[in-house]
Amino acid sequence: MHAVDHECVEIALGGAGVRALFAELTETDPEQFGAGAFVPVVAGPECWLRALPAPHAHWRVCCAPADATFAFGTLLALVREAGGAPFGDADYVAAALAR
Repeated sequence: MHAVDHECVEIALGGAGVRALFAELTETDPEQFGAGAFVPVVAGPECWLRALPAPHAHWRVCCAPADATFAFGTLLALVREAGGAPFGDADYVAAALAR
């Protein structure tokens, strides 16, 4: 077994429009990968998706710290364009605990 120390930034995404959002960003079909798999995407050399399974199913976009500002800004613009809204850690934890 080997372990590699790698810094990354994770952005959590959820909701009905996530798959359509990914379709705008990449040609990779995330459905071909199993839950929990790291899915390489064309959004950048150091970006990937990860589907986390139920009971708190959501997607994570992981990227190198140098790409985080651009990735988050792009995702935020697309989320707002689709009528969604950002929420912070406190909102995420409260929603997870309410389930």
